[in-house]
Amino acid sequence: MKKLVLGLLAALSVAASFAVAPAKADWAPSGSYQRTCRGINFDGDMLTATCRTAGGRWHNTYLSNADNCDGNIENNNGQLECGESGWSDESDWRGGAPNGPYVATCTNIRMDGYTLRATCQRRNGSWAWASLEDPEDCDGAIQNWNGRLACGRGRSGY
Repeated sequence: MKKLVLGLLAALSVAASFAVAPAKADWAPSGSYQRTCRGINFDGDMLTATCRTAGGRWHNTYLSNADNCDGNIENNNGQLECGESGWSDESDWRGGAPNGPYVATCTNIRMDGYTLRATCQRRNGSWAWASLEDPEDCDGAIQNWNGRLACGRGRSGY
């Protein structure tokens, strides 16, 4: 009986060694985010991770077109962002996302298919996830209207 129990324990030990480990990117873009993020995964375009906020909490985040990021990718309070060098695309589109007045009060700006996504500041100083479908159809500059992205002209709604 003792041999049977020891045999079972040995078999379980071997089986446990083959258990699937959490996914880890074989290769991911360089950057300081690697020091404060975990669960990093990169599929050649989309970089995903769980990053620590300034308050010590963990936040799931992603960065579309991370392969176009021209510099150090950073963890900005739990959000993945291109570092100081910005995006390699020098046109009026920022890493596939259009420029406009909203860039002054939004961060983590990216295109997700045909949707513009960003984290935008509200008038009270808090931040909100924001999105805008088909931003290329906007007649005027894209604005941050109190934490929401909208097509608009003239004065910012921040």
